Amino acid sequence: MIILLNFGCQPNKTILKDVPPPPTPMETVEIKKTSLEEDLREMETAGFNYVLVFRRKDGGVFDKEDQKYLRDNTPIETNRWRKTSDGKAFIAGSGFGFSPEQMDALRDRFIVEDFSKPEIKEAANKAANANTANINKSNTSRSNTNK
Repeated sequence: MIILLNFGCQPNKTILKDVPPPPTPMETVEIKKTSLEEDLREMETAGFNYVLVFRRKDGGVFDKEDQKYLRDNTPIETNRWRKTSDGKAFIAGSGFGFSPEQMDALRDRFIVEDFSKPEIKEAANKAANANTANINKSNTSRSNTNK
């Protein structure tokens, strides 16, 4: 009886020999997106109308003062902020536009890249051009009345 139990605990050599070798892993080429690309894609899929990327003009890492300046000069309604993994860019996603004064202040300190929806950028450009035309007309009419 003990001999039979001893044989029952042995692995079946036929089964062990029939096991196929483990598959060799296929070599895959993975293209890693940068944090910026991933974050921009996330902003796009979230449906934000306005997506702006801010970088320091010296190419450096954002410090606390830079971050405070960003927040102080952007609409309160800015829905989402992302800091890239290298700390050299901030991405803002918003359903609300930035005022010309805010954009001027931000451009004074940072490089600003606009990844907003094309139709939003076009509408903003038209509005900016209309404002410039109105200012020019106003200046022209004042200079004519001063003659």
